Amino acid sequence: MKRFLLIIVTMIFLFTNCAQQNNEKIITGPYFGQTPPGLTPEIFAPEFISTGLNVRDAAFTPDGKEFYFVLRGNYMSAIVMTKMIDGKWTPLEVAPFSGLYKDIEPFINHDGSKFYFVSNRPIGEENMDGKITNIWVMDSTGNGWSEPYPIGEPINGHGMVFFPTVAKSGNLYFTRRGENDYEAIYRSKFIDGKYTEPEKLPDNVNTTDAQFNSFISPDEDFLIIPVYGRDDSFGETDYYVTFRDENDNWSDIINLGDVINTEASEYSPSLTPDGKYFIYQSNEGPIPAFEKRRTYSEIVELLSGPKNGSSNLYWVSTELIHKLKP
Repeated sequence: MKRFLLIIVTMIFLFTNCAQQNNEKIITGPYFGQTPPGLTPEIFAPEFISTGLNVRDAAFTPDGKEFYFVLRGNYMSAIVMTKMIDGKWTPLEVAPFSGLYKDIEPFINHDGSKFYFVSNRPIGEENMDGKITNIWVMDSTGNGWSEPYPIGEPINGHGMVFFPTVAKSGNLYFTRRGENDYEAIYRSKFIDGKYTEPEKLPDNVNTTDAQFNSFISPDEDFLIIPVYGRDDSFGETDYYVTFRDENDNWSDIINLGDVINTEASEYSPSLTPDGKYFIYQSNEGPIPAFEKRRTYSEIVELLSGPKNGSSNLYWVSTELIHKLKP
């Protein structure tokens, strides 16, 4: 038992040391110096962001010079950030507004004026036990973000809500969890400076009891949706897309295919500000079954990088999505 605990402690130390070493590297250039991908997905920033720790969600400011994502564990999650200053990306740090509550799912609107995220933090004297998630907002101050404030009615206040994304029109798309843990995609139109009563998207979009974390394109012409429980799924939860026409009709959802989807879970889609690249989360893995007896150092090496069964970020050209349009 003592030997087992020693191994666990050693692994934790190595993971922490690996993350610290990666955070000390000098990273330069747009997209962390990466060459943008084509139609074949690639690990997103493997020596900086996707390091083998559990990460999800991705949000750039419109100028591409600030990046936010979520680092999570079994009992915590925090929004982490980095900035490009003089062409160099700063070391990763927990965002100033995060680190105390379970904060997830950052989203920055098209002009950079508002920052949305989901949190279990209390609202006044309510939700002191942290059992409810609400959508929170921050306004751009020109040199940072305002204090977070709840988005309010009619979005919050009706059970659990998740994953806010906003089109250029101001229309807000989000997940609402109802009775029996049923999760569906809703839209609240932004009219005369206010959010209207949310409407559930039609049945050809909400096709099962579990679709969530949808991401609307800036022009509101397509919506990426993680869906669980469909017969055409390649794994537990797959990414699908539905296209919207000028008459506000939505196409039947289309699986993004096994180039994107795996036997594991995929549940956090996003787009780069220019719309050229799809950044998404996947639990691709786990480590292949051992064909031979592994040494301790070999096991640690396998566990210390992406595709170890933890959640990592990937990216691919959005041309892959546009090719699916009916």
